[in-house]
Amino acid sequence: MYPTERHQKILDRLKNRKSISVLELAGELHTGEATIRRDLAKLANAGLLARTHGGAMPVNALVSEIPLQVREADQKTAKTDIATLAIQTIFDNETLILDSSSTVLRLVPLLKTKTNLTIFSNGVRTCLMLADISKIRVYGTGGRLRENSLSFVGYGALAAIDTIIADQCFISCKSLSIDHGLTDLDVDEAELRKKMMAKSKKVTLLVDHTKFNQTTSFHIADWDKIDRLITDEKPNDEWLTFLEKMKVDVLWPAISDF
Repeated sequence: MYPTERHQKILDRLKNRKSISVLELAGELHTGEATIRRDLAKLANAGLLARTHGGAMPVNALVSEIPLQVREADQKTAKTDIATLAIQTIFDNETLILDSSSTVLRLVPLLKTKTNLTIFSNGVRTCLMLADISKIRVYGTGGRLRENSLSFVGYGALAAIDTIIADQCFISCKSLSIDHGLTDLDVDEAELRKKMMAKSKKVTLLVDHTKFNQTTSFHIADWDKIDRLITDEKPNDEWLTFLEKMKVDVLWPAISDF
């Protein structure tokens, strides 16, 4: 189990408990107590839980998702591999929508190889990084700021995206499953990604292999809304058969279609 996935499982277990011990978490997550202590220290430093003697407790009734700066540090190689493939699907003079995810953020530095792009994004970090690249017009959506994710959501963001037609959008999500499609932890992020997809001629999903066969709270889309999936490892045969049936193009680093 990768650190970000383990961190989220720890937070999930705290949603309905007043406290939880290191010993309990080690048993439930099948990992060592030393690893759990390091996880708890990192999550406490991020303000997502409070340490107790021998365990942890929630800082409030609602346990938040892992902050962007923590997610950026996880799966760096995988996200770089995904971005390296994704940049090859982008062409000069296009209008793009980029979501606020840490995976899509990895694509931003590579956009300096393109010319005359127009880009809309609800990601604060995404817009700031794009501002350093010449020959790109950048539009931030505005809206309500989600502090942990450094993203804009809500009416303002939805209204901004509703005014455009994009050639492509690049999004990520928390979880993927064959039965439930794309899901996420936050209802506002889910609704905004739906709007991004609806306003784009082509939809590309960027996700690493840890997101497969997972389901979280809020539905984003079914598979018939996805044109292309880019990931870091070859999906298993069940997934490849399903995606072919759904007419979703799949790319991973072993493929060199471009």
